[in-house]
Amino acid sequence: MSAHHTRFLDPKNDYAFKRVFGHEQNKDVLIAFLNDILDHKYIGQIAMVDLLPDINNPRMPESTLDILCRDQQGVQYIVKMQLTHTNHLLKRAHYYTAQAYGLQIATGGKYKSLKAVIFLAIADVELYPEKKQVKSDHFMLGSGTKKRDLNNLCFTFIELPKFQKSVDELESNAECWYYYLKHASETVEPAYEKLVSNFPIMKRAFHELDKAYWNETEIHTYEQMLKKSRDEASRL
Repeated sequence: MSAHHTRFLDPKNDYAFKRVFGHEQNKDVLIAFLNDILDHKYIGQIAMVDLLPDINNPRMPESTLDILCRDQQGVQYIVKMQLTHTNHLLKRAHYYTAQAYGLQIATGGKYKSLKAVIFLAIADVELYPEKKQVKSDHFMLGSGTKKRDLNNLCFTFIELPKFQKSVDELESNAECWYYYLKHASETVEPAYEKLVSNFPIMKRAFHELDKAYWNETEIHTYEQMLKKSRDEASRL
């Protein structure tokens, strides 16, 4: 928990992240987040989502807290919070995305009905130290044309350590989300008021992190998850 003792918990905690973005009653928060973060030139705006069961491979229990959803066009989104740098993170991104893509056929679909799968990872570590930008999008491009001839698998990575703006410097909804993800647990009233006054959905996102609305069992689960991520970080 934050040394500042603010009223908000940390959305980078897997359990808190799932609570904010992965609950049925918060689907509008998830939709706003995805619309603000992703490039929708190719897939259009998200109007509604259905939350889907986790892609849960019993041999990889760390995957159980991914958020998986599908929009009104059938496009699927995998949203993952990544706290530590593991050598196989990018391979896992490919694996989860390919798995979700392939499962569309497994449930009775035909090749022509396959829809895009978009992988969004929010990383609390730097994945591409040589790149300056906070967000990077990765597509399959034709080598000569640089056109997206194959656009059914897309990857977006947000590297929170690269985000250095203060609350007064935020210029877009996406930057407000980056600030929220990085600093929510140390946000005090003046900064909170600035964020929510210009961006109403942010009020809902903060409300889900307000300790006053968490019961003892939920706080315990949050703290267990915190301990687990600290143990994992020290092991690495």
